[in-house]
Amino acid sequence: MARRAQRGVLSGRNCYHVAMTHRIAIQLDDELAARLDAAAKEAETSPEELAAAAIARAVSDLEAWAEDEAAYADYERTREAISLSSMQAWVRSWGQPNELPPPESAPRK
Repeated sequence: MARRAQRGVLSGRNCYHVAMTHRIAIQLDDELAARLDAAAKEAETSPEELAAAAIARAVSDLEAWAEDEAAYADYERTREAISLSSMQAWVRSWGQPNELPPPESAPRK
């Protein structure tokens, strides 16, 4: 595991954070390696940085999918949901003087 200080800009100020990195080795066939190289060149980054970003996105997608599956399982178990009309009324009230509180879930029939 390596530590790498990364410099960024936030609101016109320099900010630093230390990223913990882990090296992994993956095998790519020649066609995918060429596509990765071409995409990295187009994005003006390294193949390693592009691959890391793609892996991060894939992991986030899998985590979101698992969260959705858990929420649906909860709905299947409880049959509780928020009606579309309640959500629409709530959203329409945003920024209004009489803004509604978020709707509560209720058992569905």
